[in-house]
Amino acid sequence: MKILFLADANSIHTIKWVESLHKHKLNILVFSLFKPTDDVVQKYQNWGIPLISADLQSKIRNLRVPNISKLNYLTAFRLLKKTMNTFKPDIIHDLDLELSEKSVILSGNDIRSIIVLSQMNLHIWHNESEARKGINAGENLRLTHGLNGIRNIAKNKLQESVGGRKDYKVDCLASEFEDWEVSW
Repeated sequence: MKILFLADANSIHTIKWVESLHKHKLNILVFSLFKPTDDVVQKYQNWGIPLISADLQSKIRNLRVPNISKLNYLTAFRLLKKTMNTFKPDIIHDLDLELSEKSVILSGNDIRSIIVLSQMNLHIWHNESEARKGINAGENLRLTHGLNGIRNIAKNKLQESVGGRKDYKVDCLASEFEDWEVSW
C-alpha cells in the first residue's frame, strides 16, 4: 500500500506517524511544504522513506495569521501534482490542512479517538492484506468487519467534536469482538 503524507516533515507528529507505519513495511513518501532539517532528513533516509520538499519557508510570513504570502502555497502545486502522478498513492494523508481549515483545537478525548482510529485502521489494513494473500481469509475478513464497527465509533466521536458528518452504520459483527471494546 502506498501512502503519501502531505505534512511538515519536521513535525514530531509526522515523524512518529511515518516511523510507526514504516515498521509495517508500507510504501511511504513524505511531501513537505517546508524544508526539513538535516537531522530529520537523516531519519527519513535511515528508514528508506523518500522525502520531497517544496521549500516554501522563506516565502510564507506568519503561519498562524491569514495573509497574502500564503498564496505562495500554490507554487507547490506543480511539484505536488508531479509527485502524485509518479508515486500514485493509495492514501493521501493531510491532517494539518483539515485542522487549519476548521480552526480545530484538539482535546484529550479527540487524541484518544485518533489513536483508536489509527490502531483500528492499521489492524484492518493488515488483515485485509493477509486475506488477499489467502492467509486465514475468512477469519481475517471477519475480524476486519468487527474492527470496522469500533473504527466507526472513533470516527463519530471525532466528527461530534468538529461538527462533521456521522456514520451511523454499525457493523453487525462488531458486537462479537467484546475483547476489542474501547473504554470511552
